[in-house]
Amino acid sequence: MRHIALLSAASWILLGAAAAQAQTAGQGAQSPTRPQGAAAAAPAEPAAPAADWRITQVAGQGGALAYCVAEARYSNGLALIVARTPRGEVNLAVGIPKAGLTKGTKFPLTVSLDGKIQRRLEGVANEQDLIVVPTGTDSELFDGMRRGNRLSIQGPQDTAVFQLKGTGKALGELRTCSERGAGGKPAGARSAGAQQGQPPGPPPIPDALRMLLVQAGIEQIQLLDLSRLPPEQRPADFAWRVGPVYSGVREIQAPPDATLDKLSEVYLGGLKERCPGPFVANPAATSTVAGIDIRTAEATCDQQGRQITVAMLFYLTKNRLFTVFFNEAGEAEKAQAVKIRDDIAGVVRRLAAAPPPAAEPAKPKG
Repeated sequence: MRHIALLSAASWILLGAAAAQAQTAGQGAQSPTRPQGAAAAAPAEPAAPAADWRITQVAGQGGALAYCVAEARYSNGLALIVARTPRGEVNLAVGIPKAGLTKGTKFPLTVSLDGKIQRRLEGVANEQDLIVVPTGTDSELFDGMRRGNRLSIQGPQDTAVFQLKGTGKALGELRTCSERGAGGKPAGARSAGAQQGQPPGPPPIPDALRMLLVQAGIEQIQLLDLSRLPPEQRPADFAWRVGPVYSGVREIQAPPDATLDKLSEVYLGGLKERCPGPFVANPAATSTVAGIDIRTAEATCDQQGRQITVAMLFYLTKNRLFTVFFNEAGEAEKAQAVKIRDDIAGVVRRLAAAPPPAAEPAKPKG
């Protein structure tokens, strides 16, 4: 089970420069619950929620509900996440900004509630900043989190302690959300703070964008929630995931004298600045289809041994609308990212070349 609301796997464009990889065993073990650079210390008081709990849904194949997610950010800088499937399977997860964990690393963890309920479990670093702790169908633990006051997750080196304020309502909504989806259709989940007008999750993408993706053969997507980022920090207008590939689109109104070559070079320059290691960009030559300038490019960033590739499509319309589609993936999924980019580019070229619809013949005046 993977959680997309944190954007945890989008390590370059969607999250910015990734944290450094974990230290080797000879340099010291990783800490599964402490942000990179923070000193180990026994917490005196549990961290308090910094915002209301949010409930979101994740769709699986065919659009059926895969699982629902409850998430809250905490005053210690961490995020506490609880995911539940329609079958009642529950994963705990802790989001740790800039942790620099090695994906796949496993940690022995002790999870306890108010010192009364205790479980010895195993956490797995699904991403560099996300640890997932599968708990199965442990109803005692789930109900204990709903009614408890203090959750402690103890790792090999340190302990994260969370105040369970608001979990009674949030996890009740989480259970309702997942059980309503047991019939195969997603439920209309809402945020635990919906009465305060908080958005329940990522906004739906526009119909025109959806149709473009469908024509490119991209139908099963998982939307990514950028709403918690300030508008000026959002890397895309809309973002989504297609399997292991993270994609997005950004549109801006270009200055009157800006060419597509110049606009795309500025964009690539921004990626280079955000890459912490060696950077290589390979833009193709610009072509023009029915007055629309189109260009593709690939850029690769070496993040201390991990290759991240972004396959991009740039185009500039007659009315000066500059659009960027990006598709980001690891080295093993590079070909898939390039194919998605090329499929979208093919649709854009085809639509640009299509003749405008014929006007209806004038009706005779009578």
